[in-house]
Amino acid sequence: MIYQYYNLGKGNLGKNHLMDKNRRSKLLLAYGLWKEAGIISPKIIRNSFGKPMIKDHSTLFISSTHSESSSALMISNRRVGIDLERIRPYREVAAKRVLNSEELENLSKKQDRDVGFFQLFTLKESYIKALGCGFAYPVKKLSFYVDPKGRIQSNRPHASFYQREDSMGFLLSICLLKK
Repeated sequence: MIYQYYNLGKGNLGKNHLMDKNRRSKLLLAYGLWKEAGIISPKIIRNSFGKPMIKDHSTLFISSTHSESSSALMISNRRVGIDLERIRPYREVAAKRVLNSEELENLSKKQDRDVGFFQLFTLKESYIKALGCGFAYPVKKLSFYVDPKGRIQSNRPHASFYQREDSMGFLLSICLLKK
């Protein structure tokens, strides 16, 4: 199940924004775990890369993400990763750091390169979050292509991917690892 929160107020509020972001994540997690599994006051532990897990619930997996004033949480019975980004002008230096040569070439042919970059970036981040290793993973080994109809192709047959762009200008990507 996906839980998402939008702050429709003034957006980022300086250093208080970080506290608000953390509070939002905790509230989404508490609500989601209560609603999905009846878990009250979950004990959250983290692996060495910071991936959150629910102590004493090894068959329940979570992933959370933030972008500006929006937060999202995914709860699943499969290993899951989720990433959310507001679509904005991308930086070429960032693209060269995370995209492989084929992806860079495909991106250069896109009509809307900003959307194209964040489609690929969020898919990559959702995958490495599902693995639980973050950017320690060599992301250029991941290869994605999103066709004009939004169908996702990847070189990771053991994973399934979902992506949506919402009316608020955010792009959400989800990776579920196959059992």
